[in-house]
Amino acid sequence: MSLINKWAKALKINSWPKILTPFFMGQFMGAHHSGTLRLAPLLWGSVFAICGVIFIVMVNDLGDVAVDTIKRKKFPDGCSPKTIPDNILPARHLKIVAVLCMLIGFPAAYFAGRSIALGQEAFFLGIACCLIFIAYTLPPIKLNYRGGGELLEMIGVGLILPLFAAFLQAGELWVESAYVLIPASTLLALSSALASGLSDEETDRLGRKNTFTTILGNHKVRQGIMISYWAATAYILVSWLMPFHLPNVVHELVLLNLIYFGIQMQKKSHYATTNAFAAIGVYKSKLHSGIWLSMLGGSALLLFFI
Repeated sequence: MSLINKWAKALKINSWPKILTPFFMGQFMGAHHSGTLRLAPLLWGSVFAICGVIFIVMVNDLGDVAVDTIKRKKFPDGCSPKTIPDNILPARHLKIVAVLCMLIGFPAAYFAGRSIALGQEAFFLGIACCLIFIAYTLPPIKLNYRGGGELLEMIGVGLILPLFAAFLQAGELWVESAYVLIPASTLLALSSALASGLSDEETDRLGRKNTFTTILGNHKVRQGIMISYWAATAYILVSWLMPFHLPNVVHELVLLNLIYFGIQMQKKSHYATTNAFAAIGVYKSKLHSGIWLSMLGGSALLLFFI
């Protein structure tokens, strides 16, 4: 492979929406609150978010070398490319890029906050976001190996990141639209986090990596995914009756997306059994389409009401 192709595989761009969706959702929430979409927080914040997602990808690959090596040996044709075990790139390169992302990302958070006169606060909040993702994979906490990674992802991706992004636009951590979107986002982030362990159930056990899937099994985790997904959908419906609710068209778009893809997921769920990698991939694609299209599309519509 050429160097460009190697980095294209190592960066795993297909996974970026998991981080970028809640970030832009938060930006749009903050713009709706402040009454204007500020260009500086959007651009500098985007630099921070992209650096953040690259940092997460690099750190996860560094932290998962052992289980990735096991999976490549046990299922040579049943898993995606593994950056270090497949010799796509050496660990040294990943470490360098991770450090560079930190050196670029934190100043970007500061400059994003400067436009609302809260640059120092944005800088330290950016560090807090980074520490959450470090605790996810790296020692000494390494929560993703201790059975708590899914809960940390739920909090980091579903709650902290969108609120931080809203802060960059509005100068406030909690804005009105958060009453509707944040609880749903948090529940949906949990369903996505649970689904991430389905493809790695057997190899995670061999690598002594404790996830909800290795502890509870495939069937119960799929039940948990559907419960959290439909709970988020029900909350969006109930929130329509709240004193502060989103414009009707936003509720309608979010609900239609969640219901449509939720039904599609339900149809595919019983195929997504242990080691059924293709079926699990289809199941997860329906889940992520439901999450990303509803949260990003719904929050983007808020820009028409500022």
